[in-house]
Amino acid sequence: MGKLAWLVLFVVSCNVHALQRSWDEVSVPSEGESSSIGSYANGCLAGGQQLSLKGEGYQVIRSQRNRYYGHRDMIAYLTELAGNVDKLGIGHLLVADISMPRGGRFTSGHASHQTGLDADIWLRLPNAPLNAEEAADPKPYPVVDIEKYRFKQDKWTTNHELLLQVAAVDERVARIFVHPLIKKQLCEVEWKDRDWLRKVRPWWGHYYHFHVRLHCLKGRESA
Repeated sequence: MGKLAWLVLFVVSCNVHALQRSWDEVSVPSEGESSSIGSYANGCLAGGQQLSLKGEGYQVIRSQRNRYYGHRDMIAYLTELAGNVDKLGIGHLLVADISMPRGGRFTSGHASHQTGLDADIWLRLPNAPLNAEEAADPKPYPVVDIEKYRFKQDKWTTNHELLLQVAAVDERVARIFVHPLIKKQLCEVEWKDRDWLRKVRPWWGHYYHFHVRLHCLKGRESA
């Protein structure tokens, strides 16, 4: 067998072996510079960085899922957002799923979150960090009655509106996904600057959290 044939056989064997393992079996990121490879819903993450489980103005919830890794831009964005939110007195951010150590598809939950450029932030805004037990299994804060398709006005506050505005105005943000009724509520507010609302897109399922997606910057990521 020629050298080229052996090389092809080696590459195929490695790929088959990789496919036999799910992404969530990998517990540590790869070394090197952060790079988001592929698309948001079909990709992986090289050189992923870990978001500290606690920091100024935020904490990671359900850390036992090991989904608190991201591209360096996402980690920087989340820490800066939390700091700004803390200074505004909005509340304590609860950061949920970002990506697994090397990205890839979750065995349950999202189709995206594969390249380290997506993150979920809960709409529950506690005044202080949750204790360890609460953080491992936190109670959601739904602002929409899904069965009745009704917005829960009594659960919504101006702090939620301000949080979403602060999250969206950052130039690194490509999209923010929220439930359609949350988008409707935001559009009814009299904002001085409404340009950021273009980034906020209605999407099913996002009724107790919102989903931030960052731009994939050319020169830093592979297509």
